[in-house]
Amino acid sequence: MIVDLSRGRAVLLRPGGLVRERIEPITGPLAAPDDAAPAAPGTLASHYAPRAEVIAVAADEVPAAVAAAHGRGARVAVLAPASAFAAWPALPARACRLPDDATGIARALYAALRDLDAEPIDVVIAALPPAVGLGEAVADRLRRAAGPRRDPS
Repeated sequence: MIVDLSRGRAVLLRPGGLVRERIEPITGPLAAPDDAAPAAPGTLASHYAPRAEVIAVAADEVPAAVAAAHGRGARVAVLAPASAFAAWPALPARACRLPDDATGIARALYAALRDLDAEPIDVVIAALPPAVGLGEAVADRLRRAAGPRRDPS
């Protein structure tokens, strides 16, 4: 977690392993960053992005996102907690099962993205966890992996 305390109020620059619920009793409510927020590592719109396109969606939106990606002719993987796949028994995508707990997801996330990079995958559909506790940091990482990419030229 990166928190800016330099402006008279606590501003959450990046969620992390120290969860909001543990720090807010000390700092008060954490404000969202604004244009005056200092630059901090990992706060660009796109960060930790694999080669494949990443689409971060709510768990109930995964089947539609897979169908849309297949409709474009993409080779698709789904990155989600293992238990979520029970709701999608016939999903036409490579299943990348993460642990079911937020701590396990946080630990396994980047390795899973690297593993998918080694496969012929065009699109990764990532199920967003609830943005509570460590899930807030995991959701932030997934949104940044799905963020806009700079033109490589």
